[in-house]
Amino acid sequence: MKVILLEDVPNLGKLGDVKKVRPGFARNYLFQKGKAELASVAIQSAFKERRAELEKRQATQRETQQKICDTLNGYTLQIPARASPDGKLYGSITTSIIATMLSKIPDIGVIIRRGQIILSDGPLKTVGEHEAQVILRADLKARIKISVLAEVETGIENGGEITSDKDITKERNDKI
Repeated sequence: MKVILLEDVPNLGKLGDVKKVRPGFARNYLFQKGKAELASVAIQSAFKERRAELEKRQATQRETQQKICDTLNGYTLQIPARASPDGKLYGSITTSIIATMLSKIPDIGVIIRRGQIILSDGPLKTVGEHEAQVILRADLKARIKISVLAEVETGIENGGEITSDKDITKERNDKI
């Protein structure tokens, strides 16, 4: 099936290229995401008229993503997590947790998906500094630091507010 690309698609082609792709890829990805149209003579001639508009839209998107990349580059994300005394986490910090926290940053203003984050060593399982890569486009990648902090657990039910031993004794006697 021949399609005409309406934007740059990594590992496939640039805006305006006519490419032969498998029908399932075209139906399920390219057409669904608005990245391509079926390549017919009428659509190719209409595309020539729309090309300037599509290039302008793509340049605007690239500028926006470049600003986001500049904001993210060198950003340190602090994530509190429950950990054992030796620094191992109860559970792990995955790309979905990181993506959720990055999407909440007010300077970014865009939703980061978990597929855009690459952790070189897999899910984070220890307290400390780690590095990750955020891929915004095929040619725009930002490096961020992730600081996993151990959550402090008091182990006391009333929130850790103890003033004296008499208060503890009084609480125990009241419960009995």
